[in-house]
Amino acid sequence: GLQWEFVVEGLRRDRSFNRTSATITGRSASALLAAPYMPERTWTNAFDMTAEQIAADVLAFTGVGLNWGITDWNVPAGAWSFAGPPLAAVIKVAASAGAIVQSPRVGEALSVQARYPVPPWEWAGETPDVTLALDPVMVEGYERADRPAYDGVYILGAASGVSTLVKRTGSMPAMLKPMITDPLITHVDAARQRGIAELAPSGPVAVMTLTLPVLTGPSEPGVIDVGKLILVDDPAGAWRALVTAVAVRANWPSVLQTLTVERHL
Repeated sequence: GLQWEFVVEGLRRDRSFNRTSATITGRSASALLAAPYMPERTWTNAFDMTAEQIAADVLAFTGVGLNWGITDWNVPAGAWSFAGPPLAAVIKVAASAGAIVQSPRVGEALSVQARYPVPPWEWAGETPDVTLALDPVMVEGYERADRPAYDGVYILGAASGVSTLVKRTGSMPAMLKPMITDPLITHVDAARQRGIAELAPSGPVAVMTLTLPVLTGPSEPGVIDVGKLILVDDPAGAWRALVTAVAVRANWPSVLQTLTVERHL
């Protein structure tokens, strides 16, 4: 019952005795905004614009919509300059604030959303998007991936930018991450969002994989998308994690999804 739209980019046929098979490869429709389908252009803002307006201007006349899901900020005239196809330009704008760009499974639109919609240190008080029991999980993988326990970072813009120390509330900070510089850091809102994205992966972390069926119907989660906060009802102790990647495999009659999640310990 789930649908995907994609652009066919490759077709391979194999024939052997009494058998013919074909393999089709493709990407989401947003691939049409990148090379080799779109030429490289030079993008600038000749007058004051917001970051959302810059991204929308890049997508003008492409027929692709924009869903802006992060805090917007003002970019002074001349602060924005980039050379590349439209998709790369939108990704560049989003990345300046630590955000990611996603394509819907169906439809012509790009979504800009925070890499960490809620920082890990606030997960405990957040209502999860999806609650999973361990029963449907067929395979669970666990890999410890500890990172430096950064609790602060300086985020700097360029000539028209701002200089901001972003830190976890209550910290001195004790361990600063190396300075981040980006010409689109022209407002404290952009700096704060970028800082959260830089500090969020810090500390003791486990990268886990969960393979489970794609369950559809009332109250079922279907495909669990990137950016969702999940609560795993583990008998050994419930834990929360952020979905950072999902892969769907179909081998009729079963359809399985493998989630890669980031769990903070």
